[in-house]
Amino acid sequence: MRKLWIKFSDERNRKYSIKTTIYREETSGKKLVSKEAIFPEGIEHLHNILNYYSTCEKIFPNCKMCPAEYQNDILWFEYIEGESLEDKYRIAYKEKNESLFCDLLKLHVSLICGNEENSDCIFSNSPEFESIFGIGKQFEGEKGLKISNFDAIASNIIFTSDSIPTFIDYEWFFLMPLPKELIIFHCIKDLYIHIHGLEEFFPLQKAMDYLEISNTEETLDYACKHFFHNVVTEPDGKSFAGTKQVCLQGEQDVQYYIEDAKHAHEEWAICAKNWQDAVKAYDELKKSHKEIEDYWKQASQANAQLNNELLSIQKLLADKTYENQIYQQNIEHWKQAYETVINSKTWRFANKVKRIFGRGR
Repeated sequence: MRKLWIKFSDERNRKYSIKTTIYREETSGKKLVSKEAIFPEGIEHLHNILNYYSTCEKIFPNCKMCPAEYQNDILWFEYIEGESLEDKYRIAYKEKNESLFCDLLKLHVSLICGNEENSDCIFSNSPEFESIFGIGKQFEGEKGLKISNFDAIASNIIFTSDSIPTFIDYEWFFLMPLPKELIIFHCIKDLYIHIHGLEEFFPLQKAMDYLEISNTEETLDYACKHFFHNVVTEPDGKSFAGTKQVCLQGEQDVQYYIEDAKHAHEEWAICAKNWQDAVKAYDELKKSHKEIEDYWKQASQANAQLNNELLSIQKLLADKTYENQIYQQNIEHWKQAYETVINSKTWRFANKVKRIFGRGR
């Protein structure tokens, strides 16, 4: 198989560091995705992901789970082709369509929450929850989810040709109750990290108000950051991700460059299309010019032929006119000669003799 794409999530602690690879089979062209543990401590994390697939398929009836299979310490997934929910959000953003954006928010929340039974839950704080999210008393007694896909961000939800959404990644599932607002906030907040300019179009606070999220952004953001701190920090407190962040202080966020490159690619695509349209228009114009040139040549030839025929007719008319003049001159000559004869004395005398002798018969 040919490797198409590789991502090393090695800024995490050793338990969660994995390598993700996209392959394509040379003969069939089929694509596959693999996840491998970078360190031996990560094998358990791969087994947990496989368990999430078998456990959570019934919880989310309106969204399929990408099938997973474990072979030789590697977790294999199908490569799902289609349009992501993030792509749909981007369309609403580009079209400045708030109504569509709100509809997508409602759809997104329904996919995050799963069936009614999963939402029939009240959150109760626990030491385990606080060890992961840092705080817990603030959410006590709020609506919760029995099972949560903390990774149900828009880019991980793909709509295939049958329009059925699929979770392509479910690495961060929780099989214990979590605050409903926390899960929704995390998945929606991810949009504002990846879609540049979204805050100006539809502010995050406006989205929270629309979804009736009562907790403050600061509280929810703190819990999310503590979760990621837990993922990237080793038991001894060391963190490769933290060291990298310090080194990158003062540099532009990588997402800035991703969005900038994407914008440049979009502009290039527009220019390429304009160039293709211009080439097509030029070819059509060239074809039309050739047709006009052929018609002009044909018209010129026909005109020349017509001119020749007109010249021939003019010459013929001139010749006929000259002949007519000669005839007229001859007629006039003979007419004068005739007048001269009949008016002469000899002609009159002859007529008298003719009459005299004519009477005697």
